[in-house]
Amino acid sequence: MWLRADGKTGPKRVLATEIRGAGYGFPNAWGIFVAEPDQLTFFANTFDTNGGLIGVQEAYTTGTADITAGDTNISVADNSDFSNGNFIAVFDASGTVAFPWAGGTVTGTPGATITLSSASPAAFAPFDGIVVNQYQALTYDFDAVNGLLTVSTNPGTGAGVIPVIGNVTALSFTYFDVNGTQIIPATPPALSFTERSLIRKIIISLTLQHATESSVTLNFTSDIEIRNNA
Repeated sequence: MWLRADGKTGPKRVLATEIRGAGYGFPNAWGIFVAEPDQLTFFANTFDTNGGLIGVQEAYTTGTADITAGDTNISVADNSDFSNGNFIAVFDASGTVAFPWAGGTVTGTPGATITLSSASPAAFAPFDGIVVNQYQALTYDFDAVNGLLTVSTNPGTGAGVIPVIGNVTALSFTYFDVNGTQIIPATPPALSFTERSLIRKIIISLTLQHATESSVTLNFTSDIEIRNNA
């Protein structure tokens, strides 16, 4: 078996939907968290990308009290859909967006409080316009030992590591800016925060080996426009 999705369009069909949604709902550069030649980690709202590979709908609730900068607790209508370790983003009617708090703790099931792992960096008001959403942190990685391209989610979802494409002998992610110029990390292998903010296109290159004929290989290249990183 070459691919979890059959056919020559398999790599693009399997990868493009999720990766194209990288950074949806987040400030510039925050959506893409790790950008290396053989690994890509990004935040995505899996509900708005139709479930994607993971098929996990994000938790959602509304605020019941204003949030001030420095708060470590959010008062919400219902926290029962959230779990320890979830990534969350907070919005208000003004359009303010807070970077998601990794490892936020939920108290009470069900209950009316979400305890943050770090203090709120901003104020959010009025409370009746506050929305709290869970987002997934998706990591695409190359498992060279088993010849797999895998995807995994942040802790707290229970989805674990999922094989996406098998019989992979080589994988590379190449990153480009708005002018089509390749972004070369100043300190390899990872792009810095500033360098990640420039990403507008990712090219994925895959080499697949036939399951029974090791001399037979196929090379796939997929260009993915990143729409939400500007």
